[in-house]
Amino acid sequence: SAGGDVPSMVGLSEDQARARMQHIHVLCRLVAGAGVPVVSAIEGIGAGAAIGLALLGDRIVVGEGTKILFPFLKLGLAPDWGQLLTLPRRVGLPAARRILCDGAPVSGAEAYRIGLADTLVTDAQVMATAVAQAGEMALLPREAFRRMKVRLDDPSRSLAEELSREESDQAVCLLGDEFVEGHDAYVNKRRADFVGLPGARR
Repeated sequence: SAGGDVPSMVGLSEDQARARMQHIHVLCRLVAGAGVPVVSAIEGIGAGAAIGLALLGDRIVVGEGTKILFPFLKLGLAPDWGQLLTLPRRVGLPAARRILCDGAPVSGAEAYRIGLADTLVTDAQVMATAVAQAGEMALLPREAFRRMKVRLDDPSRSLAEELSREESDQAVCLLGDEFVEGHDAYVNKRRADFVGLPGARR
């Protein structure tokens, strides 16, 4: 883990600053909109941009020695990489405000306690655990997962909007091969094999 290249940000014109952010946002949209499970691993010290990228994933794995930093305000910068949206979603608004204003390191244990991280392991296990979790999540039904992720990532939806989208999504899923396989596996008490379905995009 690391962070953004702060020295390269000095002396930019407004056009250059905007171009920099637009370039960053391309990556943000690619990760957030991947439609497949994304598991982030934070090893050692992670700051700013690295944490912003990690927060765009579906799960975060940290180690006991992990230190997470949000140095934006100390640098005279506003949080970027979507963190004013993703951080409060994970830890709640009051905790997000405190973390961002304090600028103090958040330990791996604290990150796990407040919901900033999903899994806490020894430092030596961080990457292997993240890879293992990604492998497990890759076995989930692709289309059903994609539709779930899109809706979870839209905090502005009202209940009426959610129910409408739920109707459309579930209708598609109920008619799909994933449900046929999932139901058969459930009835026969076996693990579903979504990866082996015809047309499965892995």
